[in-house]
Amino acid sequence: MPSGELHPSLTGVISAVKFGQGNGSVTSAESTKLQGLLNAANPVKTNLTNFMNEVKAQSGKAISAAEATLLLSWAQDLYNRS
Repeated sequence: MPSGELHPSLTGVISAVKFGQGNGSVTSAESTKLQGLLNAANPVKTNLTNFMNEVKAQSGKAISAAEATLLLSWAQDLYNRS
């Protein structure tokens, strides 16, 4: 990895969801649902796919558009490296 380049972990994506809930960018119910998708007993790529689909569906609704963009980029980066 080049110097200065950071990549999210699964724990980091979960933390981003919790942070979004804390600042009002993600509803409490949606935060719980997203965390459940990431922690499901499936292969990580399946969980990330389900997570990204939910984020896309809730962008501008239960998740602010800006937060959805961030979560999608982090999840896609992690997916690509999994």
